Amino acid sequence: MPARKNTFATSAPKRGKNAALIVVVVIALLLCALAASYFILDRNGFFNRQAPQMNEPVDMEAYYGENGRIVSVVQADQSTALHTEADAVRNLTGRGFSQFPVTSDFSIDGEYREPEEVSDGSTQLHPIYETNYITRNGDVWVIYEINGQCLANPVSYNMGSGNSAQLIFSERDTVMSYDASGNRFYETLPDESALIIRVIDRIDAETLESLTKGEIDAL
Repeated sequence: MPARKNTFATSAPKRGKNAALIVVVVIALLLCALAASYFILDRNGFFNRQAPQMNEPVDMEAYYGENGRIVSVVQADQSTALHTEADAVRNLTGRGFSQFPVTSDFSIDGEYREPEEVSDGSTQLHPIYETNYITRNGDVWVIYEINGQCLANPVSYNMGSGNSAQLIFSERDTVMSYDASGNRFYETLPDESALIIRVIDRIDAETLESLTKGEIDAL
């Protein structure tokens, strides 16, 4: 897994040994979970966070076809749904996700780079934006904006659940994925054996605070 810039420890207030321990645990959860929780699909499943050049070439359309239904395919540099850095920051912070910086690690041409914080004054475009959220109960979430679609990965839940596939929250019954090797977005309706989708009206901090493990299991 490519090294990630540590933006978590510097974002947490200093509140003594107990708080420091909590921060370390949260960072460990994030780093372990993010290693298998990104929307670059390969033979190992829907989530793979490795840089594309580190993986063998994969026939994305064949894989998606075998593991669900492809709804649409769009070239990233031709998409009209992409947000600028400023728009993405405005969208995500407007949903209450302001604990951590909004980052991106792909250019509009599909070139991978180390994750960098994006600017609320920039008009640059990226296929994927990402931030993190930690609920008052300590549950860790990763929030994505992919081709304008917001998705939420309940990291803590997925790490502790007995589900055969990871679960993701979406505002529609499809998910948007990004293939960096072809610089394409795939909107898909995956089989539940590959990815479990739970649809909610709006992905925001208030909603995630209410989605405890019990609530998620009951959906």
